[in-house]
Amino acid sequence: MRLIVFGVFSVFLSGCGGTLECNSSAAKETIVNMVSSNMLSSKVVAETWGKEFFSHISDVMVSNVKTLDHNENADSYACSATYSLIYNGRKFEHNINYDLSYIEDKKETEVSIQNFVNLSNKLWFFKAEPTEIESDLGKPTHL
Repeated sequence: MRLIVFGVFSVFLSGCGGTLECNSSAAKETIVNMVSSNMLSSKVVAETWGKEFFSHISDVMVSNVKTLDHNENADSYACSATYSLIYNGRKFEHNINYDLSYIEDKKETEVSIQNFVNLSNKLWFFKAEPTEIESDLGKPTHL
């Protein structure tokens, strides 16, 4: 049997009585934990970078949070934000989209990151080659 990954990674987050909002500290903390735990458990990361890679990371955060859509009937949110970290003194940033949906029978919020594979790939290139390119806004962006 083959497993196909579509770039969506989700976890459930206990809450009380409804979906968490995009900018809630619990949602942002969950996203940081999801990315970190996925990278730590990745066979590619372990074989290519080694565990010492993580000792060079600091200031991991989710910022610039936007609510793209709120569906009151489905009790769900579509959100975007910037996932960032510092690796060996260099700042890495990646825009992510995520959804927050209330699972009624479990009374939990499901957190799903939509472009998770792109985040992992971009981080791999960032770590591999410290090059700067010009972004559309004219500011240097690290890959």
